[in-house]
Amino acid sequence: MSYIKSIRFKLMLIIVIPVTAIAFIYIATALTTSNMILNENNLSVSAANEHTILSSLEDWRLSTLGYAKIAASNMSDAAIAAINTNSTQEIINLFTEAFTFTLCDGMTLTDMDGVALARITNPARYGDNISSSLAIADALEGRSVSYAYPTANNGFSITAGVPIHDRDNRQIGVMFLSKRLDKEETLNALKRVSGCDIVIYDGLRALMSTLDEERGDLDADIWGELSAGGSVVVSRNGYVDRYIPVTGRDNAVVGAILALSEPASNSRIVLIWVALFLVSLIILTPVIHINIGRLVKPIRALDAGAKQLETGDLNITVEKNRSDEIGDLQHSVKLLAQFMKNQSGVIEQIAGGNMAVTYTPSSELDSVGNSLVKMIDNNNEMLTKVKKATAEVFAISGQAATGAQSLAENSSEQAATIESFHSLLGEIQSESEQNVELANRTNADIEKAESLMDVCQNSMNSLVASMQTIKDSSQDITKVIKVIDDIAFQTNILALNAAVEAARAGQHGKGFSVVAEEVRNLAAKSAQAAKETSDLIKDSMNKVSAGQRLTHETSENMEAVAAIVAANGVSIGKITELSEHQETAVSELNVKLSELVSAVQAIAATAEESAAFSEEMSAQAEILSDLVNKYKLKA
Repeated sequence: MSYIKSIRFKLMLIIVIPVTAIAFIYIATALTTSNMILNENNLSVSAANEHTILSSLEDWRLSTLGYAKIAASNMSDAAIAAINTNSTQEIINLFTEAFTFTLCDGMTLTDMDGVALARITNPARYGDNISSSLAIADALEGRSVSYAYPTANNGFSITAGVPIHDRDNRQIGVMFLSKRLDKEETLNALKRVSGCDIVIYDGLRALMSTLDEERGDLDADIWGELSAGGSVVVSRNGYVDRYIPVTGRDNAVVGAILALSEPASNSRIVLIWVALFLVSLIILTPVIHINIGRLVKPIRALDAGAKQLETGDLNITVEKNRSDEIGDLQHSVKLLAQFMKNQSGVIEQIAGGNMAVTYTPSSELDSVGNSLVKMIDNNNEMLTKVKKATAEVFAISGQAATGAQSLAENSSEQAATIESFHSLLGEIQSESEQNVELANRTNADIEKAESLMDVCQNSMNSLVASMQTIKDSSQDITKVIKVIDDIAFQTNILALNAAVEAARAGQHGKGFSVVAEEVRNLAAKSAQAAKETSDLIKDSMNKVSAGQRLTHETSENMEAVAAIVAANGVSIGKITELSEHQETAVSELNVKLSELVSAVQAIAATAEESAAFSEEMSAQAEILSDLVNKYKLKA
């Protein structure tokens, strides 16, 4: 199963989707809240900036007033004399160091008429009547004052005027200090302490700004609100513009300072919220994962058990270890497995042949249990009937097998008897055929014998004539032999004479003597052969005479035999005719007997098949009875 189809994924979706929705609501609420907080925070920051700027202005005012008082109260005799004598250079020389200590932008000393005796920052300018300056005017009246106001010479400044007294405590002039607000150093100082850009206004006119771009003159409506008292806040171009009134003499608004506070980015707050969300998610993820695992693990165990049940394996172990719906499901699966085991046990007993087993369905809706009960009852009823029918079939088949066996045995005996008779008849037919054949052959032989007797008679006659001819020829041969004997005798004599003559010749006749000896030997051998041949011819002549006599007797006997053969030929002809009639009758009887043998054999085969079938049926009935008896049925 893929992860997307798993219950773990679905549970994750069920949890993640609401969590994501809550997270979006959470983040949206956080953004809205952060914007509100930022708005309030920007206002608070802007108010704090106003307080800081006003505090800075007040500090500058008090410091300027303090420096003026210090400078005026520590007058030396030389300084008093220089003021009284209007010695400008002497005044400059005496007060330059003190002016440096004040960190102010301007120091001017005047007489009691308001005429400038010396300007420390601008030594060339003196002698001007500056009594129109409010701080100088108040100081000429003997008061120590400090406030901001624009002046023609000093621009928009914080000024302080302190009266100067001599040793007799008579006022001899005024000490005037000024710290200009319309200069870059002052604006940067205000920007550093407030953290925002600064624009300074002299009335409605913008004097200086820390912004890169120029700002226009002050709006009349804003100036009207500032003149009425209090600061004015305007949100413009992502900035919080706070117009801070600058008051002068008698708290009259003489100018304004614009503090442009860039709103704090809510990204940090958003990051904080996101970080909190991620931390919460990191904390919640394992918790969710563990809880999902606690849900999925027993479900997977139940799934494994269900798959085990699906394969037919009922040996599953499911224990209830939860008290929720999954625990109830575990208990239900356990009961289901036990229920299936009970049914399996009943089915196993039925498979083992126990039809007397009982089973109680769990309810009317237990279709499998009701089917088991119905199957047990139906099988008991059916097998009971089968058992009874089997017993009857077994008894009938035994009787049929006995009768069929007896019939098969009788048929087999009859078939054997007929077969023996048929075989004997076949032998008689065969012998009759042989008799006919022998008679025919004998008759043919007699006819041949008669022919041969005629031929032999003729041959015997020829033989007698030949024997007479041989006898005559033998006599002629005797005569020839006599001649050969005579020639041999004469040759022997000639050879003897030749030997004598060779002996006489001595050494020269020695070879001739050898030849004569050989001729003599040949003559002797010829005489011997002629003698032997003569003896043989005499014996042959004797035997020829005896053969002639025997031939004559044989010729007479053969004539008697020819007469007997002729008589036997007549008898054999009659025997042949009778044998042929006998063969025809035996052949017809053999055909009928063959048909009878076939019929008896068919009956015997049928009887044997019936007996075999009856025995097989009896055996099958016995097997069926044994099989049925294996079932344990209800009474």
